[in-house]
Amino acid sequence: MFPYACKDIMTPMRISTTYFFHCKTANDVWNAANVWHLISSSLSHFHNVPDIIFNLLQQLSTFQIEIINTIMWSISKDRNLKLWQQVSNLSVRILQRAKHLLKGWRNANRKQSPHTWFTQLPL
Repeated sequence: MFPYACKDIMTPMRISTTYFFHCKTANDVWNAANVWHLISSSLSHFHNVPDIIFNLLQQLSTFQIEIINTIMWSISKDRNLKLWQQVSNLSVRILQRAKHLLKGWRNANRKQSPHTWFTQLPL
């Protein structure tokens, strides 16, 4: 059933489960991130992206959900770059972008002690 060539399944209005999970580039990203085993069972039970996501939200830890959602965002960004700017990225670059985004998001959301913010104010 997969992997399909990602370019063969691109449409401007919709991102399908095929693009997120079954095309070669996406499959390479999931395997390189070592999370394919977390999502593969949902793919056999559900056939659209929202149902898959909601199923994963019920099953996985917050840490795992953060990784998977960030990778999905990066795959979606890659699709938009291909579609609108004719820019193509390797799966390694898609995963690097996801890791960079997640690291930045986690750093921005790290709780600071009440005294930390005061000492960081410019005087």
